[in-house]
Parts: sequence; structure tokens; C-alpha cells
Amino acid sequence: MNVDQFDLNLLRVFHAIMVEGSITAAASRLSLSQPATSNALRRLRTHCGDELFVRTAQGLHATPFARTLWPTVEQALAAIKDQLERHARFDPARSRRSFTLLATDVGVAMYAPALMRHLHAVAPALHIVFRQTERERYADTLATGAADLAIGELPAGHEELMQQKLCDEAWVCMAGPGLPMQGQRLSLERFLATPHITTISPALVKPRLARALGKKFGAMQIVLEVQHFMTIPAVLAHNPFMAVVPQSIARILGPLADYRIFALPFRFEPVRVHQCWHRRSQLDPAHQWLRAQIAQLQLL
Repeated sequence: MNVDQFDLNLLRVFHAIMVEGSITAAASRLSLSQPATSNALRRLRTHCGDELFVRTAQGLHATPFARTLWPTVEQALAAIKDQLERHARFDPARSRRSFTLLATDVGVAMYAPALMRHLHAVAPALHIVFRQTERERYADTLATGAADLAIGELPAGHEELMQQKLCDEAWVCMAGPGLPMQGQRLSLERFLATPHITTISPALVKPRLARALGKKFGAMQIVLEVQHFMTIPAVLAHNPFMAVVPQSIARILGPLADYRIFALPFRFEPVRVHQCWHRRSQLDPAHQWLRAQIAQLQLL
């Protein structure tokens, strides 16, 4: 028998005849005609080199080979049926599935607290992994299955990816306690005259600042660049600097020390936060459920 050319549908016919003990009844069970069922049995006999069923005065009787084959076929079809039903009826309260999400440090700070609080209540056995990688690698990472979702500002132009907008993340200016400031408003002059910390990410802060400030961007005093936004408040706590940061960073870390938060003295484009997934996950019930939970989160 060439297994690669074997029609697995024939096993369903074998299963039905074993259960029903009749080709007519098996055809009805499978919603097939009797001739189609008989033809399938002939093909299966040829594949197996065995009669499988013989007619007697009491009806069809399974051959010794058919009785030997029966437990394997029954278990295999039951396992496939069970797995398909599990997929279709995803139960978050009992599922132990693992999901890997791509996000920056800001994305994790924005979404992990609220997401895990919610999942702990409704899906306590789910396993969530947050990973970081370059935005340019998001599409490939999702395509290979190394991640299930990406959250953040995502690169465009990938037809195989699906996206859903979550929110617009605004920016503010964060100043440390060692920087003397007067009043509640930040002027453009003071902004340009103060030493700044920023991140080295090529797609976030500096290009936006350059577009917002135009020729005045060259007057900025950027004295330190770091890999992650989450390290900026630690530097601000001990230096008379300021930094342009996502509003969520200021909201989460601002209360931890005597930081001051100012509105930017110029228009600054927000980060358009999306969740993104590969097209093949579009109809996965568990994936659909997780995306819905993320979309309706009330961020802390």
C-alpha cells in the first residue's frame, strides 16, 4: 500500500460499516448513496488486500484483519474529532494554551498589567509571553509562528498581516526633580535649551521630533540616548534633564518619584497602536477570543 496516495475518507466508510453492520445503513450515516459507499469499500479492499467484510446469513461480518484494524481507526477518528471540537469550542476558563506577543517595553507597560489582571479573572491557566524584536521583523516573526500577535505601531505593506487599531498614544515631556521649572507650562525656548534623553529607536522619537520642529530640531540638546523608554525615568531622577515620552510611561512611572509632566509646546504626532496577526490565525477561535479581550481592555 502506498500510504501517501491513500484516501483517508475510506477510513470513515470503514468506521461506519463497522458501527452499522450494513452498507445501506453506513451510506445513510455518511449521507452517501449506496453505490458510492460500495465503491469506497471496494477501493479500501484493494488498498488493504483483504475482504474486510463478508456476507453471511446474519449480515456483514468483519474479517480478522478488519477486527484488528478497528481499534486503531476508531481511536484515530475519535482523537481527530475531539481535537476539532476543542478548537471550535475554545473554553478560556479551562484552556492552558500559550500565546506569544510582540511589543516594545512601552507596549508591555501599557498592556501587560491590564491584560494579566483580566486574564487572571477569566482565563487563569493561559500562558502569556511578551517578546521584543525589531519592528521590521514583526511580519517574519508572525509568519513563522514564533509569535501570535504584535502590539504597537507596526510597519505597513504586508498583505498577509491583519491589523486592528487599538488607540492613539500621545506624547508628553517628562522632567526630573533636579530640573528647576517655573509654572505649569513648558515653552518652546525652555524645551530647546534643556538637555534631553531619548531612545535610539529609528522609527519613534527622533524622526517625529525632526518633523515637528523642522529647522529648530538642530537646536535640541540631546545628551543621552538609551535603548528603552523604561530606563529614562531612572536617569531623570538624578539629572536636570527632560525627555519626550509616551503618555503611558509618564502615567505609570510619574507617581513613583517627583517627576513633572508637561504638554509639548508644539504639535507632535501620536503613536497609532494596533494589534497585528498573520492571516492564518484569523479564524482561530482562541486567537479571536484573545484579540477581543485586548481590544476591549481598560488600560490601567
